[in-house]
Amino acid sequence: MKPDIDKRRGCTENKVKICTCGCEHEHPKTEPCKFCEVCEDYCESQKPYCCGDVPKPNRPAYPIPPGWQEGDQPKVPPFAPGISGEEKFKAFDKAVFEILRSSGNPKGPKMGKRKVEYLPYLAIRAKVGDHGNRPLNGVFWESPDIFITPDLAAEDAPDQPSNLGGIAKAGAPNTLWAHVWNLGRSPAYNVRVEFYWCNPSLGINGHSANLIGFTHVDLGDRNSTKAHTIVKCPETWVPT
Repeated sequence: MKPDIDKRRGCTENKVKICTCGCEHEHPKTEPCKFCEVCEDYCESQKPYCCGDVPKPNRPAYPIPPGWQEGDQPKVPPFAPGISGEEKFKAFDKAVFEILRSSGNPKGPKMGKRKVEYLPYLAIRAKVGDHGNRPLNGVFWESPDIFITPDLAAEDAPDQPSNLGGIAKAGAPNTLWAHVWNLGRSPAYNVRVEFYWCNPSLGINGHSANLIGFTHVDLGDRNSTKAHTIVKCPETWVPT
């Protein structure tokens, strides 16, 4: 039976349109359009929406979107004030074991390339064009990020190198600086920067390295304004 829509909506006969709900009933064009609201009385399987409007997509209710949900309770930080040192160690171990357990890999969770993960990526260039890739082929002992000023003790030296082309002087005080970089997406805090000298005749490696001194510095991520900086060795170097 065709519904008497003209009387219900006050429409004229020349404004007739096919309803988009698929019921094949003819409905007049009304202002505002209420075709499917009228048609709902005759098509129980269809949900009403205004003809001409884009229907809501039929999306499932899962997965739950990330973020705060109604009824969630804030978690207690594992390192909140008042927690004892023993409890902190337990909380840390639990977090590590949970990462290992959930990864399904006895060696730990698999990660992508370091430069794309949310991690620091520290480097001191070994040569011009060095982007931190290792191992490095070619010359590595002429770093553009290491600076020396001879005849100057560290306690008297400025924070920035006073001579970019200095050469170490034997038997005299020398001050060292290093230009350090963070190429990662995460900031790096309390970075330890160590200064060494090596006897090249014995090979430049960890066995022939002699510690001069060390310092610490904070670095921002690679998109920040403090992704790199120059640090001074706090100890004076007197080469033999």
